[in-house]
Amino acid sequence: MKKKIFISYSDNDRNKMRSVERLINSTETFAPIIIADNRQILIQLSDKVKTGIFECDYFVPILTRNSITTQWINQEIGFATAINRKTIPIVEKQIIDTLKGFIHKQLDLSYLFEGNEENARSEASKFTATSKILINDLLLENKVTPKTVTLENLFPGKWKNLYIIADGSTGSEEFEIKEGNKYVINGKHMFNLENITIDLKKKKIKFKKVGIPPDNRFAVNDISIKEIGKKYEGLEDGTTKISYYRID
Repeated sequence: MKKKIFISYSDNDRNKMRSVERLINSTETFAPIIIADNRQILIQLSDKVKTGIFECDYFVPILTRNSITTQWINQEIGFATAINRKTIPIVEKQIIDTLKGFIHKQLDLSYLFEGNEENARSEASKFTATSKILINDLLLENKVTPKTVTLENLFPGKWKNLYIIADGSTGSEEFEIKEGNKYVINGKHMFNLENITIDLKKKKIKFKKVGIPPDNRFAVNDISIKEIGKKYEGLEDGTTKISYYRID
């Protein structure tokens, strides 16, 4: 039987809700609960909400500038908390300081995305990337390796690596992974990532960085997942210690 994920959202964030719904439906492990799609007649909305939260295994509120003051979401969060449902919010970074009640900035809010009122496409992309990490984490929690996991969604946003060579010298660079396997530094495509293996159960990632001609450099990374989507550590070419940290 599939585990159920209740999505709590504002009507103004319906597109975000549908994005999470699609990710849930792409798995064989989970099923979404969306009260707006429950068309049982002669049943009050409040009763539908209570029943849905009672039935769910995970409660996922989408907290944004559109929903922060929405009465229904706040009541749903309160009810889910009262009956001890596992609550995993997706939160717009810009509203963290305004959060009050059961979800607030002192909590470990692991699923943050960058809101952008001026660029809806950019905001949607970052929201989806964060949602993918959440669903992948839940799959891993249920001992299921996500079918759609890629380096791009394991490395969402901007990152920095820190490396220590065997002779003690150090260095670092900021980068992004785009279009699945492109390693981009300061907007320039510098490496392709090849021979990729991802084992979320063992928390291991391995890939080969291959320079874009005329750059003929290459290096093999064998790293461990310390915090998925946020921090990885391991070795490059067997001797260089390397750490990856998400910075955005």
